Amino acid sequence: MKQLPFSLMLLTILICGFAPFSSSAQCSISICEETGAFAYAYNAKNEHYSMAELKKMSLNSCREVGGTRCYNYLENYTVGWWAFIVGRDLQGRFIRSGIMGASSKDKAISTVRLKYIKDGGQNVFKTQVHSWYVNRNNKN
Repeated sequence: MKQLPFSLMLLTILICGFAPFSSSAQCSISICEETGAFAYAYNAKNEHYSMAELKKMSLNSCREVGGTRCYNYLENYTVGWWAFIVGRDLQGRFIRSGIMGASSKDKAISTVRLKYIKDGGQNVFKTQVHSWYVNRNNKN
């Protein structure tokens, strides 16, 4: 299993460390290093899944979209707009970039595209950006 980039680990620790877990949002992203497949599961509208349920859902969905060795890449408790993009760098390696907790969908998408380019991603406007809104959740 690959380790998260230090900047993503630090961001996750900072956000999780200060999140109010008793009434927080929840989201899980699972990825496959071999195929580039990924999936996410989150609390939307009036859904109240636990983090354990979301992790299981994202893992199963990753496998359903072609992942052969899926694992939980990121779990977090941030409310707001999330965006995630997977593409390749010049050497053909998978590049993943994400943003969580943006104030608007447009801001999430533009920010994740800039991060993707900074991370070495190619063909940013030909690579699909996935975005979703994560609501507060009252179930741990």
